[in-house]
Amino acid sequence: MQEYPTPDAVPALTGSFSVTLASGKTIDCTTVWDNFKASILDYTPETLESITRVPAKDIIQAARFYAAYKPASIHWGVPIDMTPEITPLCQAIAALWALTGNLDVPGGNVFTRPAFNAVAYALPGAEGVIRLKDQKQDKPRIGRKEYGPFDKFIWRCQTDQALEQIFTEIPYPIKGLWMQTCNPLAGIGLDPKLWQKALEKLDFIVGVDLFMTPSLRYADIILPASTFLEKDGVRSWWVPLQTINKAVTVGDCRPDVEINFELARRFDPDFKWEHVHDLFDDILKPSGMSFEDLSAKGWALPPENHPSRPYHRHRKGLLRADGKPGFTTPSGKFELYATLREEWNLKPVPYYRKPPFTPVSRPDLFEQYPLILSTGRRFPAFFHAKHRNIPWLRQLDPDPVVEIHPETASKNNICHGEWVMVENWLGKAKFKAKVTKIVPPWMVMAAHGWWFPEKKDDPLFHTFESNINMLIPMGAHGDDGLGTPVKHLMCRIRKPFPDEDKNE
Repeated sequence: MQEYPTPDAVPALTGSFSVTLASGKTIDCTTVWDNFKASILDYTPETLESITRVPAKDIIQAARFYAAYKPASIHWGVPIDMTPEITPLCQAIAALWALTGNLDVPGGNVFTRPAFNAVAYALPGAEGVIRLKDQKQDKPRIGRKEYGPFDKFIWRCQTDQALEQIFTEIPYPIKGLWMQTCNPLAGIGLDPKLWQKALEKLDFIVGVDLFMTPSLRYADIILPASTFLEKDGVRSWWVPLQTINKAVTVGDCRPDVEINFELARRFDPDFKWEHVHDLFDDILKPSGMSFEDLSAKGWALPPENHPSRPYHRHRKGLLRADGKPGFTTPSGKFELYATLREEWNLKPVPYYRKPPFTPVSRPDLFEQYPLILSTGRRFPAFFHAKHRNIPWLRQLDPDPVVEIHPETASKNNICHGEWVMVENWLGKAKFKAKVTKIVPPWMVMAAHGWWFPEKKDDPLFHTFESNINMLIPMGAHGDDGLGTPVKHLMCRIRKPFPDEDKNE
């Protein structure tokens, strides 16, 4: 029988020692375990039941089931991202991996690394081919100074701050937007009317997409992108290492990677690649294969004892640049007390904070909006805001749906299949009621990403009519600039008033 490590096999940040941060501050770690335990002592199963409405007995059973069975893994999806305190939540889940001995073991959770260390993306500190040539270029990036994760780990702008800066122009004006693989008005933009105002204020917008979308109506130039069947590429995140190979070619369309390749060629005087395959060859160099080699092979796994292949890498010194056993943390330990968060003036241990818009945190709003609003209802015909313009997919899922429990529907005089308004203090959106016991009586679950390309009377395709993002604010993120309350707001439901067609 395969032996799996006990919790003691994962060297957590406990014991009698100290860590000196880059700032020069020294942290005494003799009481780390006590600090970690203290952060959770107030959250008994009964307290958690009052917060989550999950019965205490179920919480206890789940905790014991996970802790007692080996191996075990915790899978998460986008709901983890859809709360303002996303990183403390992720930190707490990762701590469970380590404390139960389910970290970097077969059947447990593993650290993901680019296969063969072939880094295809430009990230802070990345050792791949695509990187910043001069750190000065990164200084004006929005959110980098204010939020530690954006300085060290996330190479993009902080979205709420970027949107605000479009209007304030402080510390510098934003004049243009390159809008690619996104549809902010109908898809990813919370408070879409505010995004509409932002698009109207910009001087110049380039859009890259397969189809005309509401957001593309504001583009000065539209570049037609190709589908996944019409491009070559490299997939190196985690294993196996793979190529993506073009199957067909459609005239006048270009893959996103080739569009960006040509843009980079024009911006970078030192651009050295003649063809996108040359770039792929450089990305793949750590694997010892070219794009042509890997295409012929199909896929490849890193060899045993490679840093990008599990398991037990922290024992073997495969995770750290210095080759020592441990983890890529300032202490070299698995940190229950995150010293980087301490350095960023954030709470270093996992914590719970009430989401900003719940019956507990806003009882004043709860009086008027007595239902929990959760969004992101999935249907396999669509992915976010895509493909509403494809007729046979619309036949599978023709209308925006909100799921309502029978008791809740009865209280509000709503029947299955009727159109209803979902509204709160921010806005409203129109959905077709699906009466089902899938959701509890105190919640409604709304679909997202809806617009109506068949409605030609409106240049924006009625994008605000059934857009659940009308009820979700910008700016409600966590202390580290991440997260959003997409899964837990408040609302009420009612039948539409006469001639109440859309949000104006």
